[in-house]
Amino acid sequence: MNFLERTMTTTIQIVINLIHKVILKSINAVKNHFIQISLKGYLHRNHVQFSKDLRILGWVKFIIPKESQVQIGKAFICRGRGYGIEPGLPSLISVNKGAKLIIGDYSGISNTSIHCKQEITIGNYVNIGGW
Repeated sequence: MNFLERTMTTTIQIVINLIHKVILKSINAVKNHFIQISLKGYLHRNHVQFSKDLRILGWVKFIIPKESQVQIGKAFICRGRGYGIEPGLPSLISVNKGAKLIIGDYSGISNTSIHCKQEITIGNYVNIGGW
């Protein structure tokens, strides 16, 4: 292979890699958008109070029965699998029937499990887990 052929081959490989990265980034953005929509729908159906700026990134699981009381403050960010310091770990928020979970404004969790048996209150500006 001469210099020109090697250069063209390398250039084509770089372009293919860039296209691949852009496509994967777009797919992940669309996937995360649908995850947020479906989880916000679940929270709404189960009478969870949350603001419209709630952000859910990655794989997060909520187990919140309608009989519990859950309030999530402004600008709460929940990072799960694919995000945070340990991208392989999901986040989980589980609340028992009749239990009460209150999360303050501007707080967040990353790769964290919260299991509320009776009552938990997390204040404002609290971050739990690795960011």
